[in-house]
This record gives sequence, C-alpha cells and structure tokens, in this order.
Amino acid sequence: RPPHREAAERCERPVGHAHELDRVLAAGERLRLSHAANHSQGCLFVSGEHLRTPALEAWAIAAMTRARGFDYGRLDVVFADADACRAGVGGAILEANGVLSESIDMYDPALGALGAWRLMRRHWGIAFEIGRANRAGGTPGMGVREFLAQWRAWRRRADGSIAR
Repeated sequence: RPPHREAAERCERPVGHAHELDRVLAAGERLRLSHAANHSQGCLFVSGEHLRTPALEAWAIAAMTRARGFDYGRLDVVFADADACRAGVGGAILEANGVLSESIDMYDPALGALGAWRLMRRHWGIAFEIGRANRAGGTPGMGVREFLAQWRAWRRRADGSIAR
C-alpha cells in the first residue's frame, strides 16, 4: 500500500486530488495540489529564495511602507505564477505575521537542522538590531511585566481562557 494513499486516507479534510493518487504525471507536467498550505495538511515547505528579485523586493517594500509599525515579519503572499512573483506583479498579501513568526525556509528539508538553527539565529539577530535602532530613535522599550500583561490581555481576547 503506497504511503501517499495512507496519508490521504488519514486526512480529516477531503483531499482535492484523492481520485488521482495513482496517476503518474507526464514529464514536465505540473499539477497544483492546493491553493493554500499548512502544516496540518502535511505540506512540504521549501525555500522560495529562487523567486527573489529586485522587482519582488520593491513590491514587498511598497506594500509594507503603508503598514506603519510593521518593521519585521513574514508575509504570506499569492501570485498568479512564478513569473508574476519574480516580476512583483499582481500579488496579494494573504497574511502579515509579526516578528514571532518563523521563516518558512526553516522547514525546507534541504536546509537541515543546523541550517534551520542558523536561519533562526539570523532572524533574531535582525529583530534585535531593529529593536536596538528603535530604542536609539526614542521608542521606549517594554519591560517583562508589561509584555506579560499585554500577552495575557491578548490571550483573553483570543480565547477567553486565561484568568486575570
């Protein structure tokens, strides 16, 4: 019994291509598996660094300059295809995730554990550099007590399960 069939049968959500699990694509043929991905679907996340271009960076910078106070994080975006992505044309931001979000690249199996740890170290290094620059520019820092109070307030709003 092929492992992909077992995995599809275990899914709680219907699999869009369940009827084609035994089909083998022709050489060069492409099949879109899903319009969105997440860990609970068993998706494989790989680096999109090969799509990075000055045009894509300009698109992201233009979009984020309108988001006051969003200094660093991860954008979940969608484009019609890889060429549109590279050109930075017609994209949409599905979700903006703040500094606590992890880089999807860290889940790329080609990166390995050490590579993922290096990526996280770089991520937090950048975050702390931004914090240092913000404080030097007059933005007050947040102490541990204030952070915890804000976190608890957020949790109460999010699910109502944390007592005051």
